[in-house]
Amino acid sequence: MTFRDVIISASLLTSLSLFSCGKSGSGPKEVRGDERDNIVEVTLTGIDDMLPILHNGSSLSMFGDTMIILDRKSTDRMLVAYDINRDTTIARFGGFGAGPGEISNPGNAAIDRKGRRIILMDYNQWRLRSFDIDSAIADAGYAPATIVRLDSTRISNGFPDRYTYLCDTAIIGRQIMFGQTGKYDQGIGILNPRTGMMRRFGDAENLKGFLSEIAVSLPDGTVAETGSRHDMIRIYDLDGTLRRTIYGPDFEEKPRGRMSYFTNPVIANGRLYAVYSATENYFGTDIIEMDIDGNYLRTLRIGMPVVSIAYNEAHNRLYVVTQDTPQFGYIDLGNPSSPRPAKSEKSTGKEEPMADRNRIDKVFKGDNVLPGRPVELVDTPKVFPELNGKNAWWQEPDGKYTYAFHFTNVSDRTVTIERVEFETEPSDTPIIRFVKKPLRPTTFTLAVIKISKPWKPGLRHITFYLKGQETPEVHTMEILDKIPYN
Repeated sequence: MTFRDVIISASLLTSLSLFSCGKSGSGPKEVRGDERDNIVEVTLTGIDDMLPILHNGSSLSMFGDTMIILDRKSTDRMLVAYDINRDTTIARFGGFGAGPGEISNPGNAAIDRKGRRIILMDYNQWRLRSFDIDSAIADAGYAPATIVRLDSTRISNGFPDRYTYLCDTAIIGRQIMFGQTGKYDQGIGILNPRTGMMRRFGDAENLKGFLSEIAVSLPDGTVAETGSRHDMIRIYDLDGTLRRTIYGPDFEEKPRGRMSYFTNPVIANGRLYAVYSATENYFGTDIIEMDIDGNYLRTLRIGMPVVSIAYNEAHNRLYVVTQDTPQFGYIDLGNPSSPRPAKSEKSTGKEEPMADRNRIDKVFKGDNVLPGRPVELVDTPKVFPELNGKNAWWQEPDGKYTYAFHFTNVSDRTVTIERVEFETEPSDTPIIRFVKKPLRPTTFTLAVIKISKPWKPGLRHITFYLKGQETPEVHTMEILDKIPYN
């Protein structure tokens, strides 16, 4: 864990402990927003050609440089993983249906970055599901685990919608509650995934008919609530304290017919972005950019109805789903204000030639070297044993440990992997699975290794025996820095 992770975790724990306690202060500040007249015409860079055909209304989530697309109308695989760095689709998973391990009426795909999971509510089965991202990418048939099932008692207390994962005891989002007249009431709520029970977030009074969506930033300690039917934004601390209310130029206390304002808010890189309509079309054609306190900066005018947005930090881009062409694309926001530091050669995960191999060129590049996880088909969360004092390893039901390695052919020729060897202790014989088919340039493959003991320091070599060139060669990948040991 990095120093930044420690600070964020400590701040989150402190904030969550205060949810029911409130915080003293001079009260929230109310401001009247200025006219939104700083309009910048933008053009989407389309990526439709790199994606499968997806239905209208798909939504986006971001996990590092992997974009997760949820296609709610699919009757096949409902989730798509797209590699931003390589501009290619790398997996489809999440089977449609009402059977075990299937989903049919999903909510949004929230990301648990620390646990490398997708958290998704299936409203048909009233189950909160957990998709391990690494396992799902490696295996299209991966079935999610059930975190908790919401029974009638839990649902009567409200259920989550448009939610964001905070930690294993808190998911924040819209709290949908059954009203007295058979209609739904809405506020912001906190769901405890362990119990399935929701409680209210903060104590701000809702206007009649006030519907909203939220964005959360743990580093900034901020929850932003944007009005769907009111031109209004609220900024909260993580403990639920209302900090500011910004009334837009079109604000009225009562909703105006079917007028729609803000949807899909995102906090990114010290900015708050939200799709904006101010018409009766729910999907607006503008994206409003604000600072972290909700002060207006500029309007990014796309000119097409926007369904969903997500932010990619490494490239400083907003990825966008529209109801037009292109359906999927991105907006470059310029050079990141705080770009990630360049990685040293040791931290890139690139291959290193062995001194005795006489290698002339590079064939494989390791894009991500990471521990695999099992397919977990249980109805309650399963606690895996700690090793080396941390949950650094994940065991399968047979007690073995699985690791998945993702490699890209960066040479200019097609090659076929004939055999893979993995260095282990003499007493352990690994089980190795890999795809034995021709790999064209820029295409990728997975090698999955299962061993009976945790991977030990010093066992760092995977050897690929390749064919596809006149002279057979042996290419060895040395994993330098991403081995999951403590």
